[in-house]
Amino acid sequence: MRSIKTRVAKVGFLFLALCVYAPSAFALTVLTGDEAARYLGDIKAHILGGQYTYEILSRSHRDAMHGRFSDAVIFNPGGGNFLYPRRKDGQHIFVIDSLKGRAEDPATEDSWRQKISNALSDDNRIPYVFLDDAKNELAIVYVGIGTKVTSKINEDKLLQVELEVEGARDARDSFKRRHGV
Repeated sequence: MRSIKTRVAKVGFLFLALCVYAPSAFALTVLTGDEAARYLGDIKAHILGGQYTYEILSRSHRDAMHGRFSDAVIFNPGGGNFLYPRRKDGQHIFVIDSLKGRAEDPATEDSWRQKISNALSDDNRIPYVFLDDAKNELAIVYVGIGTKVTSKINEDKLLQVELEVEGARDARDSFKRRHGV
């Protein structure tokens, strides 16, 4: 009887030790659509009221299927770096706050007026808000219709987002077949 209690105690101790000493897992909450829009409220006031940097994932040519010039607008709430493991028309992977990344421009009244508002109103109207386990913003991303968004906390504990515009891969494959590339 004593050996069972001893084993249970040892298992309990090991579980407690793992909970205390194991690196904590980061939860990722993603708000989309109406829920994200309610969270953000007036997006211009939200962005310009903080210390955001931004990037517009522009296309080298207009997307024939959806008629847009950009695939997404990304906002980084802390002004940290952006890393782009993949950046092609219709297919993107980016990591927020990577030390290996590059700094982007701050969101200002001028950049809002000259670039951001146009990219949002013309091409990218669907908001995604990424929050950590403490409900702090990790990023805000606006995409257009037909964009698949997947996200995760990567091995470096940073937000990694993958975007794929519907038909983007098909269009590239069709171009390759037509042109023998």
